[in-house]
Amino acid sequence: MSKRKKHPNKHIEDALRFIESEGWTVELTKGGSAHPWANAKCPYNRRSCRNGMFCRFGVWGTPGNPELFAKQIRSVVEKCVVHKQEKAKQAQKGQ
Repeated sequence: MSKRKKHPNKHIEDALRFIESEGWTVELTKGGSAHPWANAKCPYNRRSCRNGMFCRFGVWGTPGNPELFAKQIRSVVEKCVVHKQEKAKQAQKGQ
């Protein structure tokens, strides 16, 4: 478990724990209105990964639909091409 502050929504907190277990980092922002609660960062951050488009994204504290937002958070990690390649490499090493 990370040492960061828990997200106030349980669905989003579960999604954040999932992405952290996949190697992503979640860094809290200083906050304020119209700013993300945190930023999620990819552990690879390679140019080949969709030109960095999904290598970092904001985590909102009060999204309009928290359950949908939690699904979107998970989806970014699950659909990451570089992440899939790295997991496959590690699985091959483990055999």
